[in-house]
Amino acid sequence: MNPKDLERRLLDEGFRDQLIQYIEKAIKLDFDWNEEPDEIEIYSKEKWQHPGYQFPTYDVDEFGEPTSAMDWRDKYLRDAKAIAVVTETHIHTATCRKKGTACRFGFSGNGKELVEVTTIDVESGKIKLKRGNAKANNHNPLMAVVTRSNHDLKLTFASGYKSLQSMYYMTSYTSKFEDDTSDILAMDSAFKALENENVLSGAEAKERIRRLIIRMNYIRQGSLQFSGAQVAAMILNIGREGTHYTNANFIRLNLYKFINHVQGQVSDFRVALTAQDMDEDNAIEATEHNPDAIREAEEEVLLEDTVTKVPDVIEDYIFRGEQLHTYNLYEMYRNTESVPTSASEKEKYNLSIEGNHTHRGRPYNPRVSFQAQHSRHSSRWTIIHSKQMVPCILGIAPAEHVIVQKLIGI
Repeated sequence: MNPKDLERRLLDEGFRDQLIQYIEKAIKLDFDWNEEPDEIEIYSKEKWQHPGYQFPTYDVDEFGEPTSAMDWRDKYLRDAKAIAVVTETHIHTATCRKKGTACRFGFSGNGKELVEVTTIDVESGKIKLKRGNAKANNHNPLMAVVTRSNHDLKLTFASGYKSLQSMYYMTSYTSKFEDDTSDILAMDSAFKALENENVLSGAEAKERIRRLIIRMNYIRQGSLQFSGAQVAAMILNIGREGTHYTNANFIRLNLYKFINHVQGQVSDFRVALTAQDMDEDNAIEATEHNPDAIREAEEEVLLEDTVTKVPDVIEDYIFRGEQLHTYNLYEMYRNTESVPTSASEKEKYNLSIEGNHTHRGRPYNPRVSFQAQHSRHSSRWTIIHSKQMVPCILGIAPAEHVIVQKLIGI
């Protein structure tokens, strides 16, 4: 049925009623389609009880016995609502303001206007869906269960223009390889990120430009849509999520800095590192009742100018936090990542932990603060990934194999 046929058939009241029933079954704009569970129960779950991590079965009970059709339906609807509430409630992000609006998805202010009943304009063919929740996205319970993620359903049959527009969008989105990030935006974002990470401060002009270009290239690559190869991978279900050629995530473990630093130390480099953060007054005050300790502390302070700055990756490992003290280097790269943070982000995370992960969306991955001796313990921390990475070890010469084995614990 094309839009013209639809326009003609809408004159029939019986057809309009059937169409409204069909649409209201297929597209939900609230969460009242099932009573349980309520939102308080959903958001009070522990991290690994989060609906996004659960894949329940409905056809057997807890004892492995087959369930009745009624029990199957109850389980299905309960699971569908649990996942829909956490994935289909709109939360403002930077994506909302991408086009320069408060929310380009129409959820600005208190959200979208509530609508008591679904109506159809016979003359224009415009359909206004029933909405009982101002922040609910257009969703379907079955799709929520199957995808366990957010989605947005739109009616495309009511308008020839909308149908054509939707078809063009869907086909172009899965096949285009378009860079929609301008040079100015990429450079601005790259420069600010490098400044925040304190990467540019001590570098020469040539090195700063090189780093800036590399970071701009990363930003551009991140803004690209799917390539033809990725679309083929989706169709053939190859690799992780059908978009990659392998199920693994890789990370580089470059051992050159570690080996070079360890071989260049004549003493325990942790002591040398600590000495960099001490001044003469603090050293003497800390050891004022021990003359020998005073002399040793003064000698360590005098060495401050001669001690080479410890590379960030080495400092991250040395002062990795009490929760990670049993990790060797290989395990650190395999399971964790050091990222920038802020006082507000730490406070938000701590409140979430204290409140049993009651924030919306997926629970936070565990965070671990660096020890106080770390030069940037207040501005960086370590994230423990829920899925292990595959470290690709670089910078190993044959003569260094013994050192490497002891260093990374393999």
